[in-house]
Amino acid sequence: MSTLVGSFYSTYQVQKEQLTKLTLRSNLAYAQKLASATDNFLESALQQLAYSANVIEHQTDDLQLLNSEVTRLNLQTNSFNSVVVNINGIIAVTSPQLTKIIGQPINSPGDN
Repeated sequence: MSTLVGSFYSTYQVQKEQLTKLTLRSNLAYAQKLASATDNFLESALQQLAYSANVIEHQTDDLQLLNSEVTRLNLQTNSFNSVVVNINGIIAVTSPQLTKIIGQPINSPGDN
């Protein structure tokens, strides 16, 4: 009888270890896929922001251009739910249009 119990316990331990390894491998594959998708999303968002920065870089006092560019960037993809351009820490334009914050300073806990 003890041999039968020992055999069942040994089988249980082997199956448990195999299931654990399979689950860990599956979780690793999912985590790698998720990390890759996140990396691709962030890379794309940075490319979009870099393009917009190049468009407005030397024309920050052209409010029509700034409005056009933040609207384009906001509507181009679902990457951003809002876009804000600040000049010297003051909000110049937003998309969607948030008139209450235009002209307001940006106060961030990271600013000292």
